[in-house]
Amino acid sequence: MLPDSYTLAAIEKACKGKKHVKLTVGYVFGDNMTVKVFNENGEIENQNYIYEIASVTKTFTASLLAKYIHDGNKLQNERD
Repeated sequence: MLPDSYTLAAIEKACKGKKHVKLTVGYVFGDNMTVKVFNENGEIENQNYIYEIASVTKTFTASLLAKYIHDGNKLQNERD
């Protein structure tokens, strides 16, 4: 399965013109999980890449937490 056109456009924008980029994206649809890898030319074969994550996990975790708090508040406001 592929994501919607909005997500694919965002992936293309993030990769376009960047020679050394490899963007790995995981999708979860119900009980199915798919991992796809993209470079400047689009989707490429999914190999077992090893990424050095360093401190990016702190930013990623904080961003997800902020999103869930925001979405939770939005849902709470809709119920009131």
